[in-house]
Amino acid sequence: MAAESSSRPTRPSCRFVDKVAIVTGSSCGLGLEVALQLAREGACVTLTGRDEKKLADAKKRCQIEAEAAAKDGGAGSLKKNVSGKFLTVSGDLTISDVRKAIVDQTMKTFGRLDVLVCNAGVFPANNNIYEATEEIFDEIMAVNVKGTFFVIQHALPHLEKFKGNVIITSSALSIAHGPAATLYNASKAAVDNLTSNLALTLAPKEVRVNAVSPSYIPTQAMRHWAPQPDAVEAAAQRQADYLGPKHPLYGRCAEPADFAKLVLFLASDEARCITGQTSVLDSGITLVGAFSDWVLNSLNSL
Repeated sequence: MAAESSSRPTRPSCRFVDKVAIVTGSSCGLGLEVALQLAREGACVTLTGRDEKKLADAKKRCQIEAEAAAKDGGAGSLKKNVSGKFLTVSGDLTISDVRKAIVDQTMKTFGRLDVLVCNAGVFPANNNIYEATEEIFDEIMAVNVKGTFFVIQHALPHLEKFKGNVIITSSALSIAHGPAATLYNASKAAVDNLTSNLALTLAPKEVRVNAVSPSYIPTQAMRHWAPQPDAVEAAAQRQADYLGPKHPLYGRCAEPADFAKLVLFLASDEARCITGQTSVLDSGITLVGAFSDWVLNSLNSL
């Protein structure tokens, strides 16, 4: 999908050399973009997801970015063994053994943990009050809230030891209202609350916890809303064309690279005094109620 690509910086930063990161939900979309940016800046990265083939492709792309950074004279040149810098762990984040394996295999492979990016999430269709089933409810809460909470719990001893930090992917819909996605919105509101509570709890341990709350960014997250599997890109682009002009700043949706840059800033030492914050990445759309006609349309369709 075109919107998921971004140009490589000509001179990569070195903020994450000798750092280790876990990025859940990183086989595609926003998580992959975060992993790629971490690779450019010298980090060792554990990538996770359910699709082993996509994970293998994502790992290869991270290796390519790290090698390119080395050639550009950036962070990658400081760690020669590029092929050994990336680990994949496949599985469903709702399963306790998978969450534990993600953390345990990271520690076994790299020996430390500095950054945990909790990006894995689901956005199924029909999660409104009229159509939602218990299965849909359980899926959304199990991945977006429970999976996030317990992967942090597993990682916590290592984050405390290495004074690491956590970044959680939220959504602008946590503070907006969209009746067509009631359960998804509620799950992200829970994530915002979880962020501030954990930040306060872990501050004495010098572990920071923040969240990034993007408005609509066209990625594979639209796959559940597309009429058929081969129409995902078209559906995502239609939504971007519709919502893009409603953003006061630039009149377009943000790109995955914009999201990744904010995540890396919050994960870096540059943000060492920032914790408990949900940073809204929305080009001003939530300031002007620009979701209002979408809300009215969704109300009329229920």
